[in-house]
Amino acid sequence: MKLFALCSSKYPKTPTKAVTLPWFCGLDLGIPLAILLIARRVVDLDDRTSTFGSVAALLNVASFYWPIVELKTMIVNPVLDLDNILLWNGFICCFNGGAWALYGWYVEDLYILVPNCLGMILGCFEVLTFCIQRHRLQQPATLLAEPLLPGWEAVTGEGPPDS
Repeated sequence: MKLFALCSSKYPKTPTKAVTLPWFCGLDLGIPLAILLIARRVVDLDDRTSTFGSVAALLNVASFYWPIVELKTMIVNPVLDLDNILLWNGFICCFNGGAWALYGWYVEDLYILVPNCLGMILGCFEVLTFCIQRHRLQQPATLLAEPLLPGWEAVTGEGPPDS
């Protein structure tokens, strides 16, 4: 998250640029510390590790929400401003989720395995969507310049030649 926060704080508009980095870092450090303090007060020692692990796993999956929302924005409005940031975020999350999923499979821990498999799948979905979108935007717009059927002109509306 910290790498993503640093990357995204580089690109927003100037008035919000000074506010973005403290908010991301504050949330990135504040949420886990608040969960740790609540877990120390409320949950007994035996269940504390699994409770904190479950909440951390849910936050890991929830970190994919913003890039998926940006997928809709990117597909509806084809602009490549955020493309590189979100592509690298998806790749890093996919790689990170895959590594932790392998570790969860190795130690046979479902609290680690299931959310990281879901994160890896969402990361792959993000990377594939951004690659398809980038390829689509780099293609020249020649759809209406080609005939729809042999002998029919798409742009002029003329019929087939008389034979």
